[in-house]
Amino acid sequence: MAIRLQHKGDLALDALRLRVYTIAFPIGMCALVIVYILDYVQGTVTQFQRIGHPIIAIATISAAVVVSRNPRYLRAIERLGFVFVALFMVVRFWAIIFESTVVSSRQMLITFPQWLPMVYFMAFLMFKTRQALFASVAFYGLLLIPVLVIMMQNGLR
Repeated sequence: MAIRLQHKGDLALDALRLRVYTIAFPIGMCALVIVYILDYVQGTVTQFQRIGHPIIAIATISAAVVVSRNPRYLRAIERLGFVFVALFMVVRFWAIIFESTVVSSRQMLITFPQWLPMVYFMAFLMFKTRQALFASVAFYGLLLIPVLVIMMQNGLR
């Protein structure tokens, strides 16, 4: 069994990413709470948000605690975090597309695009370039599935 030693550049990059996450975790949590409160006040909170936001909060806090106590798990937490966020966004988009309540779908569709850059930023922060490109293309492909399904059902109108 071969052990891969980290280069000094890898360690420096890990330290930089830890600093970014130290800032990003609290900002992300505040944004999540603010979005939820605004949607609640406006009466536009969906069932998806009632379930999804607490799950995101618990996962984010758990990841921050694990990485702060043991930074060697950084890479594993990053990969899990990316998969979690990307799948959350895909499921949210699918919920928007197939949601039965038109008003809540329209509201969610308006706010959804502002979060898309975060997924691509995360991919290129967490992975090497080739892996980030693959993850980004896979994410984009998953977003296209409901659009393609609708196009096949309804044609191009």
